[in-house]
Amino acid sequence: MLGSIVFGGSRETEIRIYSLIINAIVPDKSDVVIWTDDKKRLKYLEKFTNIRFSDTPDKADLLIVKETEGIKSDRPIFAISYPILKYYKDSALGGFYWQKGRPNVIFLQENLRRKGITLPKSMSKFVETRL
Repeated sequence: MLGSIVFGGSRETEIRIYSLIINAIVPDKSDVVIWTDDKKRLKYLEKFTNIRFSDTPDKADLLIVKETEGIKSDRPIFAISYPILKYYKDSALGGFYWQKGRPNVIFLQENLRRKGITLPKSMSKFVETRL
């Protein structure tokens, strides 16, 4: 399914990808609370999806992290930059970032297992055993 949405506009594509990722990670919630260190760039997601933003990581269902290292929270982390995905490789559920104009989505199998998250079969092609 991800391959079929790559050809839309970048913002529209990003909204669809985030929607797929978030619904795969937190499937049983109608409103998902997100904390991010890139709220200015991701603010548009709140208008188009079931996402609401939190000002603190501990009140969020999911942390979407671009640059912040050393976050002390037990909440699931999803990286939006490759350096942060590498930094949190032992705890992040995965990452979504753009590389050479193309979206890259990666889920880390062991971290999903530790958090008890089972992805839909349609997302299994994005699961990696290690980074």
